[in-house]
Amino acid sequence: MEVFKLGLERLNSNKVLKGAIKGGLALLSIVVTHYAGFLYKLPSAIVSVAAVEFFPAFSAIFIFYLTFCYATARVFGFLFSQLAVVGYIFVSGMVYRYGRYVRVKKYLKAYKARSEEENNFYLISVAAMFLGLFLIVYVRPVSFELSGFFVFCVVIIFISAILKTDVLVLRFGSVLRRLFNERRLKYRREMIASYMFVVVGIFLALSYYAGTLRFERLEREKTVEYTSDNLVGDLKILISNKDAVLAIEDSEEFFTYVYASGSAVIRLPYKKQKAEPVDEDGENTPDQLE
Repeated sequence: MEVFKLGLERLNSNKVLKGAIKGGLALLSIVVTHYAGFLYKLPSAIVSVAAVEFFPAFSAIFIFYLTFCYATARVFGFLFSQLAVVGYIFVSGMVYRYGRYVRVKKYLKAYKARSEEENNFYLISVAAMFLGLFLIVYVRPVSFELSGFFVFCVVIIFISAILKTDVLVLRFGSVLRRLFNERRLKYRREMIASYMFVVVGIFLALSYYAGTLRFERLEREKTVEYTSDNLVGDLKILISNKDAVLAIEDSEEFFTYVYASGSAVIRLPYKKQKAEPVDEDGENTPDQLE
């Protein structure tokens, strides 16, 4: 017990290590939630057999795409931010080029603040580029039609975020003055801490939703000719590693989930259209759905 307490004290004193552990746990939570959204689209029989085996491969692919989109967004974000800065410098130079001393002072003031504005341009460009690349390269949704439940959740989160600003007891202007007052450090820290819970929840929800979109994208992909020691066919690959594969085999009447690992092959067929009862008792078979 004493060793555990001593370890906690050392961890709290080492802010770098503590931050790294928190960041790692946050990334792990996002990856697991994303994988859960992907598995939501799979039959429970396939999930019980293949979920644990494919988690490392799925996580590696997800982290790779995140890193790829972020690195690419930084490059193009830098270019767009420089373009915005060039336009800003040109406009401000034309405005303050001719005139009296007051305009010169305004131009100098804008020049001194340009580094901060350049950083803002860069952050906005990187965020927009990252979101665009992630949607195009990784999930590629067919449409952006939002369900009623999704809109309801957004409204609830928005109302919750507003109420956390104490607008029910303070005026909105007073809340803003407190937030931007350099002396109200405790108030800002408490506000940030309360909003971090909402922000983390939003990221987890988006990660889960992205998992469902990832499955839908792979489900729409073209078939490829797959050949292994125990499986040959034209398949839509959902996920694979060096020892196993999870795919969809598509035909005119059926789409079949196929799991192959080692010497075992599991096939789970489903009819594409609603089927009538076919068993002797007059009940629908478990492998039929719309």
